[in-house]
Amino acid sequence: WEITVDMGAEMPPVQVTLSVESEVTRKAFYGGYRNKITGIEFHNATCQTEAPPKPQRSPTDLAPPKFHRETQTKKTHERAVQALRECGTQMPRDDLYEDVREDYTIEPRPYLDSDQWAKIRLRATNVIQCYTRGMFARSLARKYKAELEYNRQYYIEMQEKSAKDMDDMREREIERRMHPKTAADFEILYRELEAWRVAETQKIEIRDISQAEKQVARYQLLLKEVKLVQTIDKLKSGARRENDSAAVSKLMSEMSQPKLWEMSDGAVKEVQTPFTIRAKELGDLYHGLNLPNLRVDERLDVLLHVKWTVKEFDTKLTREIVELIDREADLLNRGRSDSALEGLRKRTLRCFLQFVQNPMYNPEAANFPIGTTRRL
Repeated sequence: WEITVDMGAEMPPVQVTLSVESEVTRKAFYGGYRNKITGIEFHNATCQTEAPPKPQRSPTDLAPPKFHRETQTKKTHERAVQALRECGTQMPRDDLYEDVREDYTIEPRPYLDSDQWAKIRLRATNVIQCYTRGMFARSLARKYKAELEYNRQYYIEMQEKSAKDMDDMREREIERRMHPKTAADFEILYRELEAWRVAETQKIEIRDISQAEKQVARYQLLLKEVKLVQTIDKLKSGARRENDSAAVSKLMSEMSQPKLWEMSDGAVKEVQTPFTIRAKELGDLYHGLNLPNLRVDERLDVLLHVKWTVKEFDTKLTREIVELIDREADLLNRGRSDSALEGLRKRTLRCFLQFVQNPMYNPEAANFPIGTTRRL
């Protein structure tokens, strides 16, 4: 290849002959870069130029070879050193004093051949296995002992729990019969009463007495049964009052509970709305009306607050409550006893409960059902 090289404005161009040698093998990559667009690789100049041949050594060249230590940068030094412990043997002589106070005699141990050494190793192996298996056995025994103790303790706890559950169940059954509260409790009483009546009737029938005496016994049994039924009815009436009072208290508490609002950050806040505040005020007035053993001035103060609360509305119910309150206040001023006012106070409390449960007077009551008491 003839290449013209521009040497500048004042010098003529120079013709250079370039010979290109193509190799079959791939060139070694010693660096460079590759054109991402055309894909042409530009190698380092080291792989583009043929290396000059190494000079041949002549027979008269006395220089040491390059792989010899003399040609390296290693420098050798000679130093005299003293060992940490001198060793040697000194035979006794007449003209030499030797200190033999700390000397001791070393005697060789018996020589062991391969069979003897194998037997010693076998005995040592047996000893190691003995102690190892003993350790495993003791660990397993401790594990079984711990499991046995755990099972024994668990059995004792289960026995105690079972006995406690039986005692609790027995106490609950006794309590259900002594102080029944639900319809299921009274159903148990009625079934037991019927079973008792049947058993007593059978006893009367199998007795060897006359028909007149049997008739008298049946009559006495009937009187006992009537008395027991009356007792159950009294218990049912008391349980109904307690359940109604508990249901009303629960309703008042639920209506006055604050609302739970979820914030944008996920937190939950309690918020009192005008409806919940109104429900709480009415609940406090209801509980105030239901409080026993109040002084006259305290009772009149509660009645006055209830009166001004219901007078915000002019309906038949509110007019009835105001009339009942005025009647009770007049009777209190006359010095009537609490027993004489018991019926009037129950009527006032029942009317005010209707006032609280009506959404027209208490908007929060719209979120709760009207029937709050469960009949037995």
